[in-house]
Amino acid sequence: MEVRSPIDWDGWELADVAAGAAAEVDLAVAAARRAFPAWAALGPAGRREHLGALADAIDAAVPALAAVECADNGSLLEAMRERVLPRAANNIRFFADYASERLEQPPRVLAGGERNRVRHDPAGVVAVSTPWNAPLMLATWRVGPALAAGNTVVLKPPEWAP
Repeated sequence: MEVRSPIDWDGWELADVAAGAAAEVDLAVAAARRAFPAWAALGPAGRREHLGALADAIDAAVPALAAVECADNGSLLEAMRERVLPRAANNIRFFADYASERLEQPPRVLAGGERNRVRHDPAGVVAVSTPWNAPLMLATWRVGPALAAGNTVVLKPPEWAP
């Protein structure tokens, strides 16, 4: 599928990407299912470490990512570079920290001596989609909490800005 930049629809081919069909979706879901047990077993603290590395990688790549996002969806380069993409990294860190702080709570002892424990178990494979206007940053709102909670993810990018 040809992807053209909205900056100049007639003159600028940004990329040629594969358009997935049902068979590719099935392969992606199968891969996510295979990865799920190991990812879930890391626990919130282990996942936090990996998600922190992802956030650091986003931060390090902001100039390049901003150029691609700008060309891909027509957003302002300065907005992408200064606000939107740094927020993507911050979103990943927020969800990783939240999961680490909230999902590993020790049992509480109630007034009568009873122990109260709440377990938060990962659900499995999560399917998410993201809109075209800030696809990477908006994807972090969906992917971040799912991964932090121990799920694996299959992401469907927008057709207009894959």
